[in-house]
Amino acid sequence: MNPAIARLLGRTLLWLPVSYATWYFTAMAHAGLAGFILQFLINASYPIFVPMVQKAAVLEFVLEIPAAMSRRGGDGSFLATITLDLLIYSCGIPLFLALMLATPGVLRRWRDLLTGLGALFIYEIIAMFVSAGYNTLTLLHNIGADTRWLFGLPWSPHLNLLAQTTFALVLPSALAVFLWVAFNGDFIRDQAKPLGQVR
Repeated sequence: MNPAIARLLGRTLLWLPVSYATWYFTAMAHAGLAGFILQFLINASYPIFVPMVQKAAVLEFVLEIPAAMSRRGGDGSFLATITLDLLIYSCGIPLFLALMLATPGVLRRWRDLLTGLGALFIYEIIAMFVSAGYNTLTLLHNIGADTRWLFGLPWSPHLNLLAQTTFALVLPSALAVFLWVAFNGDFIRDQAKPLGQVR
């Protein structure tokens, strides 16, 4: 293995506990900002007002569903809660932070570091908004509402689970690595050179 790559991996492993601890202990403030934006997006797109309750890093959105939409029908309504754990959707942030801090010349790339963190935050908001939509559709499906209008396709709980797992766990980490690669092209190109030519 290239010695520079080995050093990078070693430094990344050393930075990971620090970055994960920082990410975890700042999650409440992070969730406050994310929840403010997400509540605006949800109430701008849903036909009813959806209040939100923040419990540490967990955001809970309360839906009031008319009983007429259920398979039993009737009057009145019932309450349902959509729960989104911010720590799941933002798990790429500590990985990206550790990779950037482990890479030589990080002090010259502080703008790249902030840009990458901003991109991961935007992805996090999008992923949580999509997940809220998935959970709403799952709820409507479970009470018997017709959800086949979505792109003309029948509802598939297995597809829903696969999509949510990918959106919440796989893509944040993959995006963290892709962003690191995008911001460190010169470092990667140097390691591809013969050992005598590496700066």
